[in-house]
Formats: sequence, C-alpha cells, structure tokens
Amino acid sequence: MSETNRRTRRSKCPSTVVLVALCLVSASARAEGPGVKLGSRVVLHPGISVETSYDSNLFYEANNPTGSFLLHVLPVFDIATLPPQRGGDHPHSVDFRFHLAADYREYLTADSSIQAHRAASVEAGAMVKLLPFGKYSVDVFGNYFRTTRTPYGPLPNNIDRDNNEVGIAIHLKPGSGRIETTLTYAFGLDFFEITDYKDYDNLYHKIDLQVAWRFFPKTALYIDISEQPTNYLHHGPNNYKHADSYPLHLAAGVKGLITPKLTLDIFGGYTNGFYVYQAGVVSTPSPNTGHAGLTVKWKPTVMTSLGLQYRHDFLNALLGSFADVDLITLNWGQKIWRFFLGIDLEYDNLRYQGIPPEAAVVDDAGMPVNTRTDNYFTGAAHFGYNLKDYLNLSANYKITLNNPSNRLQSGNALVGADYLKHEVWLQLAFKY
Repeated sequence: MSETNRRTRRSKCPSTVVLVALCLVSASARAEGPGVKLGSRVVLHPGISVETSYDSNLFYEANNPTGSFLLHVLPVFDIATLPPQRGGDHPHSVDFRFHLAADYREYLTADSSIQAHRAASVEAGAMVKLLPFGKYSVDVFGNYFRTTRTPYGPLPNNIDRDNNEVGIAIHLKPGSGRIETTLTYAFGLDFFEITDYKDYDNLYHKIDLQVAWRFFPKTALYIDISEQPTNYLHHGPNNYKHADSYPLHLAAGVKGLITPKLTLDIFGGYTNGFYVYQAGVVSTPSPNTGHAGLTVKWKPTVMTSLGLQYRHDFLNALLGSFADVDLITLNWGQKIWRFFLGIDLEYDNLRYQGIPPEAAVVDDAGMPVNTRTDNYFTGAAHFGYNLKDYLNLSANYKITLNNPSNRLQSGNALVGADYLKHEVWLQLAFKY
C-alpha cells in the first residue's frame, strides 16, 4: 500500500455530519433577514459572508504542523414562500424553498504547495411541500453537497466528496392532529473525487418511520424506526471491499416543553448494523446493542440559553467498518442588547471496529490491530454584534484535540495520528 494511501486514511467522520441530519431546505434552521418580496407569498433571501482566519494545523499533523492565514467567501441564495410567522399562515396548497450556497477558500501565503489547496464547496437543495394545511401533506426534496477538506498530511490533493440525495416524506395527521405519522424515503449517492478514496464510493437508501402522539400542545411521545441499506461500489487495495451494511435503529422517546423554560428530548432503543463482510476477512464485527440520547435546553431568561446533549450510537466510518460513538456537548449563549456571546464544548469518543490491515493501524509495538479509539475534544467561543437584523460582525475561536489509542505504520516508523488545531476567524455576515 502506498504511503499516500496510508496517510489519507487517517480519517474521522465528524459527529456533526453523521449524527445530525442536514436539511438545506429547512427555513427554521437558517437565520435570515426579511428578504425581498417577489410576490404576495414568495421571498428572495440573498446573503454573503466574508471571513479572514488563521488555522494552526492545516493537515492534522502530530508534529511540526503547517499553519496559514485564509480567506473564505460564502455566498448564499434562497427563494421561498413566506413562513407562518411572517404571513404564510393563510391556507394554501403549496410551499417551497430553493437553496444555493458556496464556500470559496483561499490560502493567504506565498507557499505555492499550500495555495494549491484552494477550493470551493457547493450545496444546493430544493423542497416542495404539497397541502401544508391538510390532514396529510407530502414533501418532495433533493439535496446536493460538494465538500472539500485538506488531506491528513501535506499531500497534493484535497479530499473532495460529492453527495446527492432525493426523497419524499408523507405526513399524516388524522382527527384532531394529536397523532402525526411521517414516512420518509431517500436515495443517495456518496462519491469521492480522488483515487485513494474511491473504494468508499457508495449508494444508500434511507427509510424512516416516526409516529408522535402530542399529549400536550407542545410535548409528544414518539417512536422512530429507521433502516439505511448502504452498498460500497468498489474494491480497494489488495481487493479489500468495505463492508456493506443495513443499519437498523429502533427508538422511543419524549420531546417538547417540560416547563415554559425547559425543553427535553430523551430517547432509548435498540440498534444493529448488520454488516456484510467479504469471504476471508478475519475480523467481522457488527454492532448489536442499545442506543440512547438526551437533549436538554433551558432558557432561564429571555436572553440566556443553556444546552446539554448526550448520544450513544454507532456510525459508518471510513477508518474500519464502523465506529461506536459516545458524544456529549455543552453550550451557553447570552444576548445583551445587540451583542452575543457563546461557548460550545464537545467530547467525542469513537471506537473504530473492523479496520483492515491495509489501513496500517498498529499498536505501540508496531503490531497491526483492527480497532482504534479516538478521543476528540472541541472547544469554541463566539462573540458577535448585530449591526442590523440582517448584518452581523463576529469574532470566533476554536480548538480541536484528538488523542487516539494507536498509531500508523509508515515504512519502518510509527507515526502518531494525534493532532492539535487552533482556528481563529473574523466574520462579516449579511443575510437578508
């Protein structure tokens, strides 16, 4: 296996990507201004953010990290119908949102080998909701992401990844609407643009059924059943094929207001990965266990918010077949007039299983192992000032530390997979 391929496999799937469902077309998840009316119900929301930043460890290196100043330009463009809080609460038959955004990254350095990692990410999405005020409604949606990130080590190519997903969701609210059933299906393609990662190209199906009983106006009991068959399309080095899987999640929980100031979402259930390995693979693990989660949000005052989240689960991983995950986050936010201060803390414990010998993960004695534990700590602080409702100036700091249990074999040397990264950035954001 080439040194390039060994180094590029030093990968962690960020929990923010895997454990949180990204929805480009969700109006409630996107802070935006009043917009420009294009008609009685249609609004255009343009926006752009400009960031200058410094990254102390561009390539996630354990020793002698490479740092650089950067410039980010992030335009965004949305066309949508009015949300209910802005006059879109009159009965009508169709709602929609179309979203397009980009992130251009330029390195402010004279080093041409670093400048070569300049890149552009793109995201696009569309959703059409039919009969939003009916006893049943239908969402038809599609999302596309092109993400790009620097490699693990000073290698010439970025890790460029394309994800395209289309789907449909059916909502049923019979009778008084206290019981709501949502059935969602999505089909997705997940592709890497560089050769070293082509063995991770996959296609998948997402099937999810959620039934919620709203026993109070803003509090509900729910059950959630999901299945996501995932098929990897190519064989990698030494004809090794990443294990296909059929992850099943069964959960029951309660979410909503407990008091006027306290919001809770707590669930527990069973999960199984149903991983399918090719013949001859010695280590064939598959998760067969419980999973659980807790999210608590408290607003002691109108201007103060506190949050806590914990989750135990597993996820498909690039390093090995999957990783068992324990995640905990804490966040605090405070508004004072037009000022905002926020602090976010996160700890991730990822226990990778089913690592093939081709990944070159070894213990301290240099012996190949098929498991690895990563301990990630992330801390962030944000300070912002709202010049206008649609114009924000902010200063931000983030620290990321990874302390894995094992190393990588590189020739006759053992290479650390740990790293420390500091990021500081100043952002001016316009979202109208």
